[in-house]
Amino acid sequence: MNFYGILAAHSDQCITKIIDALKAQDIQLKLDPAKSEQKCLEKLELKPTDILIIYHHPPIIDALRLIRSINLTHFLGKILVITLPTDAKIANQSIVEDAFAYFIDTSDNYQAIPYLVKRMLNDSRLSQKDTNFSLSSEEKLKVLEHFTSYISHELKNSFTTIHNALYFLKKKISENTDPIFQKYIHIIQNEMSNSNKFLSNLVTITQKKLINVSTSQVNDILQEAVHKVPLSKKINIIFQLDQCIPVSQIDPEQMQIVFLHIIRNAIQAMPEGGNITLQTAYKNKTIEIHIIDQGIGIERDYLPQIFDVFFTTKTRNVGLGLTFSKIIIESHGGQIYFNSAPGQGTQCTIILPQRTHIDLG
Repeated sequence: MNFYGILAAHSDQCITKIIDALKAQDIQLKLDPAKSEQKCLEKLELKPTDILIIYHHPPIIDALRLIRSINLTHFLGKILVITLPTDAKIANQSIVEDAFAYFIDTSDNYQAIPYLVKRMLNDSRLSQKDTNFSLSSEEKLKVLEHFTSYISHELKNSFTTIHNALYFLKKKISENTDPIFQKYIHIIQNEMSNSNKFLSNLVTITQKKLINVSTSQVNDILQEAVHKVPLSKKINIIFQLDQCIPVSQIDPEQMQIVFLHIIRNAIQAMPEGGNITLQTAYKNKTIEIHIIDQGIGIERDYLPQIFDVFFTTKTRNVGLGLTFSKIIIESHGGQIYFNSAPGQGTQCTIILPQRTHIDLG
């Protein structure tokens, strides 16, 4: 099967080496070069693309900036970021943005790239039936719970070691140390903190627990979520918030995860742009949140499956976002459902009980 891809790279030499490496392994991929971020975005609009390979070389091609621009489009293919080991932060952030990352060393070792590309292209052709296995939804959740607990345990051991090493380094360096060195120590600490928070949230969600319940205002959480999402000029956010909504006992971090995922889905469903309306209301001691887009809509056959573990129609997604969203909402004693039709947009409705107290036992 022949595939089509785009290679965003700054130089002819780099482009030639990557293409030659793919040809040497007989990868059936037609690769179209783009020497700037703008050219890359333009080519993505012209033809369905199976894979985008980005050679990180700022300021000409900044992988993270390009990925975030692409996330505002209809692109559903795979992304591979190639970067130097000195740009580990870019690689880590790219992975967070659903891309794959590969470090290329100073010896210009391109040999592993064809194998990565081949694996990514093969994965993108797996059918939904193949990827859903024969497990029930409850069994998949159990597997996910055990898997995330194991990963969290293993990574936190490593994080503890890194934390102790950083503590030792800070004790040894003086205030007169090179500011650049101090800056990167600070960056490592921040990234460690963010990673720990992510792992804690992941484990907490899969175990269906609330850990940071506090007296919170839904309107504030919703507005903060919008500020964290990169928006193109084609996307217009309309707020219709009920200012009379009382505060409630909510886990704001987990609730923001829900809002962020649904808003991002709405943006991706509107490649040509449009309005996203955010509504809140207080009725009969319940808080209602409606997130409405003007996007491509959801096929009727897919609607019953959208909360299933690993279900996705997007080649770059794992199929956990709505699963986690449902777990979080139900942990708050609430409900979440979708109304949609192809070409008519989608409305997500979340109903939460207004609570002054939550029993965490």
